[in-house]
Amino acid sequence: MPRIAGISSAHAQDGSTMVIAAPATPQSLDCEFDVSLGTFESVAALYDGLLEFEKMPDSGVPSAMREDIGFHADKMGGVNMKGKLAESWELDPGGRWARFKLKEGVISNSGNELTAEDVKWTWDRKFALGALGAFYTKVTGLKQADDVRVEDKYVVSFNIDAPNPLLLKIQPNLYNPIYDSTKCKEVGGEGDPWATEYIKNNSAGFGPYELDQLTRGQQAVFKARADYHRGKPAIDTVVFREVPTSASRV
Repeated sequence: MPRIAGISSAHAQDGSTMVIAAPATPQSLDCEFDVSLGTFESVAALYDGLLEFEKMPDSGVPSAMREDIGFHADKMGGVNMKGKLAESWELDPGGRWARFKLKEGVISNSGNELTAEDVKWTWDRKFALGALGAFYTKVTGLKQADDVRVEDKYVVSFNIDAPNPLLLKIQPNLYNPIYDSTKCKEVGGEGDPWATEYIKNNSAGFGPYELDQLTRGQQAVFKARADYHRGKPAIDTVVFREVPTSASRV
């Protein structure tokens, strides 16, 4: 569970603030180019993917919940998942395609509605930049950008040549966030068609939080979105503060 995005409402009050002492602030908010802890945590707060694993009690700590990543013969693709940005999905019995119906009315932190074009643009970006996203295209079995297709305004499909059990499993990965392509095209323009400069320092997603402040070497501040499609997060403000010394963090 993301440590920022997954804050439990059981121990939170409206208007509350959580301060997290961390080894470092995010070096970048673009997970195509950075795998640091700060980036990982920020992506979890700012973005959503298509699916997520269902949760189950942790055998070691029954009061805690963890992702159920076990095999389930009675579930589609053998995985126990539920929709996040996707409302429903279909999987080819032969394992060569997956089709996702997106939730309608989901709004980004910039006020743009989620459509299949956002999913398509997100994966086009992986192919175009050839950075960390290239790993996900390869392991999923996607060979070219056209393998991700807009079927309808709210329907997108992933199409591969050979069966691949990762076609569904890869979707919950935190490094597969869906971007607001309308905002990214607006700020990137012709000079930066994949909005690398913007995404590095700002949020352009459909997640539970939006970026309020990023001062590298000091702190990142995230504000809860009242219009988040799954309901406003329990914690209003999360401060990700850099405290390099472990003793000071404690």
